Amino acid sequence: MGIIQLAMIAVVGAMLSLWLKGMNPSYSLYMIFATGLLILFFCLDSIRAFLDLINQLSLRLGENAVYLKLICKLIGIAYISEFASAICKDAGYQTLSSQVEMAGRFLIIVCAIPILTNLMDVIEEVF
Repeated sequence: MGIIQLAMIAVVGAMLSLWLKGMNPSYSLYMIFATGLLILFFCLDSIRAFLDLINQLSLRLGENAVYLKLICKLIGIAYISEFASAICKDAGYQTLSSQVEMAGRFLIIVCAIPILTNLMDVIEEVF
């Protein structure tokens, strides 16, 4: 599915959400959440193709594929935390949104520790 179709789904979802907000604000939130999931569902083929490419690259890299998988995990954490944060902001929970963002950043730092330790080992070998 192309970006134009996804943009149209988002615009229609936003318009329906605004319409529902006048009737029942909670239905508006459900509409935004459903629209986000629908967009994510339509992106699954692209995500699957990306994961297949990553698997092919990891086969070619051999033992160094650990770092490629780790980088993909970090990117996944960033996208998921951003998605959850946006949902929280749309619901009017800015504090919860900020906490989700902070937790995502913290998880990224924790997951990146093996890369940082390997970088330190390389620096120690050079100097």
